[in-house]
Amino acid sequence: MAANLLNFVRMKLKSVFLLLLFISNLSFSQQSLFSDGGFETAIQKSKKEKKPVLLFLYATWCSHCKKMKKEVFTNPEVSGFITENFVAVAVDAEKPEGIELKKKYPIDAFPAFFFIDSDGAVLYGLLRECTAADLISEAKTALIPEKQIPYLEKQFNADYKNADNCYAYITTLKKAHLDVSVPTKKYLSTQSNEQLITETNWRIIANGVSDIESREFQYVLKNQPAFAKVSSPVRVEKKIVNIVSELLRPFTENLDTIGYFKNRPIAKSVGLRKTDSLIFTYDLLLSERTKNWKSYGKSAIESSQTYYWNNPEKLKETASNFQKNIADSESLKYAVKLSERAIEIKPSADGYLLTARLYQKMNDLKKCREFAEKSRNFSNSLGFSTKEANDLLTEIQIK
Repeated sequence: MAANLLNFVRMKLKSVFLLLLFISNLSFSQQSLFSDGGFETAIQKSKKEKKPVLLFLYATWCSHCKKMKKEVFTNPEVSGFITENFVAVAVDAEKPEGIELKKKYPIDAFPAFFFIDSDGAVLYGLLRECTAADLISEAKTALIPEKQIPYLEKQFNADYKNADNCYAYITTLKKAHLDVSVPTKKYLSTQSNEQLITETNWRIIANGVSDIESREFQYVLKNQPAFAKVSSPVRVEKKIVNIVSELLRPFTENLDTIGYFKNRPIAKSVGLRKTDSLIFTYDLLLSERTKNWKSYGKSAIESSQTYYWNNPEKLKETASNFQKNIADSESLKYAVKLSERAIEIKPSADGYLLTARLYQKMNDLKKCREFAEKSRNFSNSLGFSTKEANDLLTEIQIK
């Protein structure tokens, strides 16, 4: 008995030791990959060792950053290649050093990787999650002088009328989320309207043009079939939708209603169903974020049937906002129309329950009970909880 107990204790201690060793190895792997002392120390070490710096900017809340720390930076092949060829430094972008670095190396996404020379110039960059193999591949590319931004910039400036030079330069800048507008404009200014319709010029427009009122984009709008032949109809439409999104999205994010409605007619002038649908979505989003429910209701009533009529999730989302924030009877009747349409397309417990609550708000308890029971029955048929439907039925029974 005592011997068995002793063996059991020994096995447990061995398991704990192996676990602690594993955690220690993970920690050591990341510590040995990234230099201590911050960015300036890494620059000085870069000069001494004649290696470029790999700057990793992260945020503590970024799930992609956490995943890479756990799965990629602990990979022996990654740590071996990086430490051999770079001086790697990790900086929290939301701490003082990181905030200062973001002024020099602007970023709009995490994780961010900048390959930097000993003078602080960006050689190469990417802002996205990478697998171990992907990060090694990108790091290898960053070591090739002909793939680096300074070389590509020099080549472009030496012959800025060359489409291939321009494309190579702006795509590398874009990968690092750096400004591509200056070289794009410089090159495209050398091209007539008719010369724009080539495969390479389309790629330059697709990657480098963001001004919806620019000559080049307006020419694309007027000549979509011609550009579709050197690209594809899907790619041309995607570019048009993206440029409308890039125009309006910042105003919705910043709650800038003045800027939004100033630029909305420009976006509306594109005149495609997909862009009009996107504009409608942004109309609702801005109204919702600014809590302008009168504007929300007006927009929804005007256009939901045009753009959302076959999308049950969007119909329920819109009807739910009516149920929570809008009280006039005509608007609620319209919300019922949306929720019932959503159920017609795709029956669901939440759709029935939403419709019940809309009828409750309209003081139509008979209809409320009908749809609450449908919600309960639907949930029962799938083995789901019926609590919300039961609670609503109890509430209206009391009344």
